[in-house]
Amino acid sequence: MEKLYIRMLDEFSLQAGNVLISDHNSRSRNVWLLLAYLLVNRNKVVTRSELVRILWEDELSSNNPDATLKIVLHRARTTLNRLWPSAGRHHCR
Repeated sequence: MEKLYIRMLDEFSLQAGNVLISDHNSRSRNVWLLLAYLLVNRNKVVTRSELVRILWEDELSSNNPDATLKIVLHRARTTLNRLWPSAGRHHCR
């Protein structure tokens, strides 16, 4: 597994080897908010209700926030998989 470089100032980007993904490459603001929030809070348990509040606090969330959150999580995993195969499912401690 490659080292993961994280940039959170000016832009949010992740880099592993020669592969760079950033919030400038994606229109999905909530995917990047989710990734940044989970990175910053990586040493604590983050609940579903906390994620829903963080991602949609200024908007009216859908009638089914759990389903909407699942979609954003799927998109985040797909985004991370661009770094290396199964990066979106890799668990580090």
